[in-house]
Amino acid sequence: MSLLDGLMAYWKLDESSRYADRADSHGGHTLWQEYGPYVINAVVNNGVSLGPGYLYADDHPDLQPLSSDFTLAFWFQDSGYSDGQVLIQKGDSTYEYRIELEYDSLSGRHYVWGKVSGASARGGYFISYNVWAHIALVIKNGVEITMYHNGSPEQTVTHTGPIAGGLGKLWVGYLYGQGGQGGNFDEIGIWKRALSTAEIQQLVSNGNGLSYPFGEVPAKASPFLMFLGI
Repeated sequence: MSLLDGLMAYWKLDESSRYADRADSHGGHTLWQEYGPYVINAVVNNGVSLGPGYLYADDHPDLQPLSSDFTLAFWFQDSGYSDGQVLIQKGDSTYEYRIELEYDSLSGRHYVWGKVSGASARGGYFISYNVWAHIALVIKNGVEITMYHNGSPEQTVTHTGPIAGGLGKLWVGYLYGQGGQGGNFDEIGIWKRALSTAEIQQLVSNGNGLSYPFGEVPAKASPFLMFLGI
């Protein structure tokens, strides 16, 4: 199966201006910027450094997991922020899904939680400071939630009850009502299917990252437009 199959949105975050909104390379879901997130060298070309700047996309069914298969994948670099720092959240005062950092007091290091309407799975134990890590949240059949760290599945939990939808915007580096959360991000993708371990490892590509269109030509794009980088 192609990595383009089931892809709903993909933000390469390659824009060169901190005040540019970030284009969705596959769908029509622009990530709007607030307070000019800084442009940094990242895993694949440019990325963003957030806090106080942040990004958000308007609510849309494409970005909602509901009770089906779903994958959120992205690169993240921890710069040493606080316990409970939210990386990505879909929803405003309540959430459909959330990726956040938690602090381990024994080690003084962070790990990553993936949370879906009350159920949570841990991955990336531990996330190293200033080192890029690939994070993926995979939902199967609306109930099986798996967190991946650098291409490896680390914990799977079962969620009971329906997953909510339409609860608000998709926030990157921002907690609703509390402001920017910080952190560095690159290559954010959302699929309406559960990517396999092999597919997630393709995205990781031995730490080099594999960016859209993943070496393929999207069906909606002509070779001429691909040549122009559109």
